[in-house]
Amino acid sequence: MRKTLNLHEFNRGVFLVNVLGIVYDEKKKKILIGRRENDPYFPKLSWCFPGGRPGYSKDLELAKEKLVEIKWIKPTQVKKYFTTSLHPEVFKFLKKLEKGAV
Repeated sequence: MRKTLNLHEFNRGVFLVNVLGIVYDEKKKKILIGRRENDPYFPKLSWCFPGGRPGYSKDLELAKEKLVEIKWIKPTQVKKYFTTSLHPEVFKFLKKLEKGAV
């Protein structure tokens, strides 16, 4: 069971590193996204890029255990699935990826 951190208990600044990645299948020309449910930190989050947090005991703890579904989609379809904002530069990259310009 995971312990919930109380940030008010720390006497110095605290930051959390979360790593997200775009997993691209060159043969299918599609990217991997995952769907989450009931995330206590991001309640409005549904579909997202796979990711996780680097930790002390593991190189990268992937968020796959938090995903209830995974799906391969065309890169420019992310706006159809994501309920959160997407930085314009990321979407520009996804457009290039779909066109094979990356």
